[in-house]
Amino acid sequence: MKEESIKYLELLQGVITRMANTLSQTHRWCLTLLAALWTLICKGSMPFAAGITITSIIIIMFWGLAGFYLRYQKIFRKKYDTVVAVDFGLRNDKDGYIPFELTPTERERDSVSCVARLMFSKTLLWIYGILMIVNVSLVLMVCKPSFIKQLANLLFRD
Repeated sequence: MKEESIKYLELLQGVITRMANTLSQTHRWCLTLLAALWTLICKGSMPFAAGITITSIIIIMFWGLAGFYLRYQKIFRKKYDTVVAVDFGLRNDKDGYIPFELTPTERERDSVSCVARLMFSKTLLWIYGILMIVNVSLVLMVCKPSFIKQLANLLFRD
């Protein structure tokens, strides 16, 4: 393997690592904002309906952002795999392979699912799906115990 190919792979690996770190930071920011807003809602500093709406929008927004970063992480992994395949002679076609080019080719972008599909991937669905369930149930149970009593009366009438 040539020295310039190794440098190019290191460059791509740096981009992939940055995408992974940013994806992880989106999870942390989402949790931080939700914890702050849940506290405001439960203290009564924020109206209940507005709080549920805002926290749900934040979850959906960060869920989409996480899907975006996951998509680009996968695109750059495809680019990395292409460089390795061409340099090791596993693939002869150099279609779309330009050394030190960081812009993803059409072929690499098309080979990875869209953001909406990645939002419902196993990892992101578990994280943000659970956050959405916790959002609704935590706020209903902690902040509106009267709602839980009404629901229980409705479901378990004698």
